[in-house]
Amino acid sequence: MLYAVQENAWVDEKTFLKWINKVWKPFCINKSSTYLLMDECTVHLRSTCLQEIQNCSTEVDFIIGGYTSQLQILDVGINAPFKSYVKAGYETWMATNIGGKVTRVDVANWISSAWDTISKESIVYTWNSIGIRLDIDTIQ
Repeated sequence: MLYAVQENAWVDEKTFLKWINKVWKPFCINKSSTYLLMDECTVHLRSTCLQEIQNCSTEVDFIIGGYTSQLQILDVGINAPFKSYVKAGYETWMATNIGGKVTRVDVANWISSAWDTISKESIVYTWNSIGIRLDIDTIQ
């Protein structure tokens, strides 16, 4: 698992470029082309970031403001339960570590555990619900 921390908790250009280089580029290896759909967050629109993504043979499109909830189906079908699982990990930790200080490793473990809880079937069902057909064997 890779994670980055930015002082203000908002993605900035430096953090987004790290994500592109550490996550997106390796994902794109051995693929002739890829597609990335993003919201219109300021950093997503920066020419340096767009160029890095396009250097990965990636076509980029943007979701028009106000339509994210309708077009980013993962926010409903995957991210909502994922966030719920992370919150449950935090609440369990709080119940057993009264007065303790949460570490980045704790948070990383909650995230890893939460992601492991999301099933491939949930991912396939979520995409299929908007007409994008996935084969469960294509999910890593």
